[in-house]
Amino acid sequence: MNEDQTFVGEEHRTNLRSGLIAVVACASVLAIWYYLFGEKVSESARRAQEEEQTPLVNVAPSADSSWQVVEVEGRRTAPVVTGVGEQSSSPIPLTVVTPENEDAVIAARAESRAKLIAAQAVVSECDAALLKLQASIQEWDQRYANVLDDDRGRRFASDSAAVEKLATMFQQPLAGNEKLATWTQELNAIADPIRKAVASGDDFHVTDELRTYLQELLTRVTDANLRYASHQKLIDSLTLSTQDQPLSAVTLRDAIAAHETRVAEELSVEATRRRKEELQKAIEEQSAAITEAEKRRIEADTQARVVQEEAIRQGVLDQSQELAGKVDAAKAKAAREKLEAEFRRDEAEINSLLMPFLFVSESQPAYGNANEPRSWIIPTAPLGPTSFSRLQGSGCLDDTVEGRKRLYYYAGWHMNLRKKGGFPQYSATGLNDPGVSARVTRARELLLKYGPLLVEKGYLQQ
Repeated sequence: MNEDQTFVGEEHRTNLRSGLIAVVACASVLAIWYYLFGEKVSESARRAQEEEQTPLVNVAPSADSSWQVVEVEGRRTAPVVTGVGEQSSSPIPLTVVTPENEDAVIAARAESRAKLIAAQAVVSECDAALLKLQASIQEWDQRYANVLDDDRGRRFASDSAAVEKLATMFQQPLAGNEKLATWTQELNAIADPIRKAVASGDDFHVTDELRTYLQELLTRVTDANLRYASHQKLIDSLTLSTQDQPLSAVTLRDAIAAHETRVAEELSVEATRRRKEELQKAIEEQSAAITEAEKRRIEADTQARVVQEEAIRQGVLDQSQELAGKVDAAKAKAAREKLEAEFRRDEAEINSLLMPFLFVSESQPAYGNANEPRSWIIPTAPLGPTSFSRLQGSGCLDDTVEGRKRLYYYAGWHMNLRKKGGFPQYSATGLNDPGVSARVTRARELLLKYGPLLVEKGYLQQ
């Protein structure tokens, strides 16, 4: 029994010595490995950490480098908006960063980020404006839309001045739910990638075209809100000023219709009288011009005979051609003087009725799709007055129903930023109004008669 205990104790001491020897051996191996390779491992880890914090760039090789240069693929992609509702991704161009251009690269990235933040600000403004427009539409439908037929409108109908103001107001169309939905869809299509880029911190290139489109959308929605506010303010003001007025026997709708008919008749009578006066004056001026031209023709013929006889004597008949040129030049000069005189007579009417065409803006007429009026107007740069040749080529000056509709739409559409002056504002049924139709027809007459002269004077583009 004592021998077994002695053997067990000896075996335990032997195992303990073996374990201690193994531990010491492992520690020695680790110490030797760290001495030989530890510094290199630490340096590699430090470099890896720095590379993680540094954006990927293309490494520019030194002149004496013998290593093969490998271009690193960019890990980020930037969304590119190619149109409303269309988006794709393309690699961000990698920049070779050197001490010479490092500041420029940083500045370019800062500028790109600033443009993105600015675009996000416009998107936020558009969101707020669309929410306001939605509220304005709801408020109009609930509180104001019935004014054409309710008692408020009957009180307005008792006041001729109020009827005139409201008739003018209702000629300006309001943006409804359909327009609100269209604008909202357009905004979301171009705003989603901007919102995502701002939230994620990814790079996103905001083009000048995208920024301009956002600003134009904001302008359209803001204008729609201002028009609702203007309409509501006028109705509220008239409600207070006519609260003691008796109820009219007719609704405001009927009163406005009667007012527009009366104005159209007055304009028609005035236009007929003026046309008669102009026709009589034109006949007189034409007669005088014909008399003067005939006088000059006789003088030219007399001179031609004298020159021809002299040419025959000298054997030189080529002078007859020169004489014919002088006669033509005299006739052209007389016609030009007559046109200049008539232009001075009509100048006030031209400045008023043709203001949308003379005004410097970014739109020009186009032939477009006959069933899609919006295709009849195209944006152009640089800014300028309307092109006379584009007016002719777009069909706006054709002597047809569609030609007048195209002319009326181009110059009178409220989204066309050209000032209207005396030209009527466009509405889908506007040409059914005799007064509106008369003004559109007169504008066409003035453009056909004075178009080349207006181009020559610089009031219209070629």
